[in-house]
Amino acid sequence: MSFRGGKIRAACMIVVTFLGAMMTGCASDSKAAHCPVANINEPISPDRVPASAKLQASGTGELGFRAKVHGRGWLFDDDRKTVIFSTLMEKGERLTVAPGHHRASLNGEDVGVNDIFERNSHAIYFLALAK
Repeated sequence: MSFRGGKIRAACMIVVTFLGAMMTGCASDSKAAHCPVANINEPISPDRVPASAKLQASGTGELGFRAKVHGRGWLFDDDRKTVIFSTLMEKGERLTVAPGHHRASLNGEDVGVNDIFERNSHAIYFLALAK
């Protein structure tokens, strides 16, 4: 009975460790060194959000994200399943979307996209990149 209990306990520890690693993200960690960095073999495209990018904000209203490290940010339309805008970002830069004004901006400067729909749900993703 104790052998079986040991296997169950070990399996539970593996699951808890895995879930803890999955829940830790760049946005919740104040130490930039712990942010996941893109795998050099993973293709990074401005037209596609890579699986390793972390969701930073989502919803139907105004959204914003400030980069804690150098990386790439994506503005994504959840309803249309399409990338609206993508940009390289430096530490401290802020990407925002205001669907009610049909506007996205980087550091307060309009990024010039016209296909932001007010009633759609949007998301901002970010992936830290090595310089």
